[in-house]
Amino acid sequence: MANKVSKAREAAIQFFKTANPQDEFFLVSFNERAELTSSFTNSIEDLQSRMMLTVPKGEPRCWTRFTWA
Repeated sequence: MANKVSKAREAAIQFFKTANPQDEFFLVSFNERAELTSSFTNSIEDLQSRMMLTVPKGEPRCWTRFTWA
């Protein structure tokens, strides 16, 4: 799981780096509920640090839906 999370973080960071410098992004973390982790910003460094502080835990709702369907 940790390897998948680090690959996803790195892919997101690469995406941010290839974007237009005036583009803005926001970050939403979700497990059992969605939480706004970062409001709109064009600071790649801010997004990267917030992603590094986000710890995967719990069970995502979409997974719960699939397992109960």
